[in-house]
Amino acid sequence: MGVNSRVGVVIRDMFGRVIAALYKSLPSQFPVDWTNLYALEQGIMLAQEMELSQVIFELDALLAIHAIHQGITGGEVGHLVEGILQAKASFSCYSFNHLKRDYNRIAHKLAQFAKINHCTQVWKGVSPPFVSHLILSDLEPPNLYPCWWLSVIASVFGSGELDNDL
Repeated sequence: MGVNSRVGVVIRDMFGRVIAALYKSLPSQFPVDWTNLYALEQGIMLAQEMELSQVIFELDALLAIHAIHQGITGGEVGHLVEGILQAKASFSCYSFNHLKRDYNRIAHKLAQFAKINHCTQVWKGVSPPFVSHLILSDLEPPNLYPCWWLSVIASVFGSGELDNDL
């Protein structure tokens, strides 16, 4: 039996400032694809809780992005994709994008803290202090967020059975 899966989420405003974050330890160990979708689900719920209407969700899980763009609701993770597709209707403007892992380090670090602490922690209006050194390094030059309508970026990371510590 392995370590429980865990997720990390960071929400940024249009200037790249962290406005919310969370980490969560999941109740079991899940396959990587499942965990990535759970992470996205957590990011969506946090964005909804913060009443954000215009969002870009970025994650470094290409298979999850593909499943959402193609509307693949069959198979073992179909119910997760279906839930995400239904939840996106709560946003007036949204996008699901692939992000290089190098630009998703805060979410990875948050998931690592869930591994250590085995709990859920949420920050709103502040950045977790232990990731402050990563905030600028996660921004892809020159302008990561050029969209005028952008109000939030939710970078999500799910850690399943394959994981490398930062």
